[in-house]
Amino acid sequence: MEKSELSISQRLAAVTIYIALFLSLCWHFSGGWDFLVNAEDKYNILFVSGALLLIFGVYIAEPYFTKPIDVLTNSSAIILALLGVYNEEQFVGYWYVLYAAAFLGALSILVVVTAQMTSYERPKKILMEVVTKVGQSRIAFSVIYVLSLVSYLREEPIAFIFFLTFWLVFLSKYLVEGTLKWIWNLMNYFLSAKEFENVLGEAIGCDNPFLYKVEIDYFKHSAKEVEKGQLVL
Repeated sequence: MEKSELSISQRLAAVTIYIALFLSLCWHFSGGWDFLVNAEDKYNILFVSGALLLIFGVYIAEPYFTKPIDVLTNSSAIILALLGVYNEEQFVGYWYVLYAAAFLGALSILVVVTAQMTSYERPKKILMEVVTKVGQSRIAFSVIYVLSLVSYLREEPIAFIFFLTFWLVFLSKYLVEGTLKWIWNLMNYFLSAKEFENVLGEAIGCDNPFLYKVEIDYFKHSAKEVEKGQLVL
């Protein structure tokens, strides 16, 4: 079953199962529960990036799609997580990821600020597509998770394999298919000469997989005004 088809109760159940499994792995390899309160423990960093950020981000914060404001939240969470790292010199790519998160946050702010502008429509669409794809929870927080594994567990092959397998099981259902669809759509967008004259509005919310809220801006898109209850698509 695809994640987007899960109800809120099912998503909460999935979160509970993943966190329980992750905590069990941390408890087994760390030899206790001290990692939960010890910020210097390597399993504490794995727990924060793996459970609190990755799992909650994918199943709770962004169950259907990622908005630019979600990217700003994700980049801020990454910055805070990195600032909480006890020994940044041991963390592989620490400064690169920190600067990249700050840059991604700045781009997401740019997307939000320019959203209501009527000019440069195509560059704005491309920028929003790239920002929301790269900055989504399963991508952004996976970077922190994998780098944490490489930084702290590369000399413990058994633990490394178990935690890497956890990540692959968690993401394999979406990673390849989602990436291919995104690249294909982005290529079609670049190659297409069609403008956005047929755009009716923009999705601003999703109550469930079958009900989306769409904001219709006749001045921005020059769309034909429709009557209430009229079928538009």
